Amino acid sequence: MQGRLDEAIQAWDHAIVLDPTNDKAYTNRGTAKHERGEFDQAIRDFNQAIRLNPTEPLAFYSRGRTWFVKGELDKAIADFSEAIRINPKFALPYFMRGYVHHVRREMDKAIRDYDEAIRLDPTLAEARAYRAGAWAIIGELDKAIADYTEAIRLDPKSEDLHINRGVVLKTKGDFENAIKDYTEAIHLNPMSWKAYYDRGLALRIKGDLEGAITDYTEGIRLNPNVAQAFNNRGYARRQNGDYEQALSDFDEALRLNPKHDGALANRAIIRATCPESKYRDGAKAIADAMEACDLSRWSEPIYIDALAAAYAEVGQFTEALRYVKMALALPGCERLYGAAFREQMKLFEERKPYRVPKP
Repeated sequence: MQGRLDEAIQAWDHAIVLDPTNDKAYTNRGTAKHERGEFDQAIRDFNQAIRLNPTEPLAFYSRGRTWFVKGELDKAIADFSEAIRINPKFALPYFMRGYVHHVRREMDKAIRDYDEAIRLDPTLAEARAYRAGAWAIIGELDKAIADYTEAIRLDPKSEDLHINRGVVLKTKGDFENAIKDYTEAIHLNPMSWKAYYDRGLALRIKGDLEGAITDYTEGIRLNPNVAQAFNNRGYARRQNGDYEQALSDFDEALRLNPKHDGALANRAIIRATCPESKYRDGAKAIADAMEACDLSRWSEPIYIDALAAAYAEVGQFTEALRYVKMALALPGCERLYGAAFREQMKLFEERKPYRVPKP
């Protein structure tokens, strides 16, 4: 790839020497420099192309792409808008302007631009895929699935499209079809750690803990630097009763990311509630749970409940009751965890610690 880019740049250098007024040569050389990561030099070439021919939409579109990569989002939008003004039938600037709005979480604007890009070029799989992502963000899951399905029809060899549709299907609770998408992604790319990771998550939610652990393990083999993968494998191992290996996974997640609040909370839960006493350590559980709560700004009821259980483990039941009540007061907690937390509260009122049932 690098060699081809070098050759392309040399060819456009020669074209510019032969004709310094060749705006297309500057645009093409700028594009090659963009691909080589030389963004400032690319901008200079696009600037020259626009000076030579201010009515060429491709130069504005190309410069907009480079502004986007540099994080200059206002300048990117201005260039994409100018490309559209010059040629309202040019689909790509609509798509890229939509993507800038998407990054800014301006989903209504993003979807409008994606709509127009797709209207102008119905074969533009990327626009379908990114519109699907926008639909998913605003909770329109059926529309997201429909767009991913059409994008897959246009680009059936894309592992990312299958993974992303799988994520939306999983969010809808359609685990069987989500697993099918992840499996197809693995078929397309057996080195896709993310497909293994996501399939593991779906399998765990379905209750297939051994299958989930196997997938997490393969994902970790392919990419051993993802803290969340260790955290999720540890969670599955904890559910499966393998507390020693679970603690090892949480330790590794925290080595990779010392501020991983989920791993801190999960380690605290074992240290506070494990049915096997050799893994319990109330003081360490308090420290882990307190840090998890601080990192999450006290917004996660599970973390606060872990802190309550940790205080119960060291016999401080007044504190345990205070924190479980704090967790129950959080929005949405009653619906999700109310029954379980109230059972714990009864134990704390009886001055008994909580123990997770053995699997």
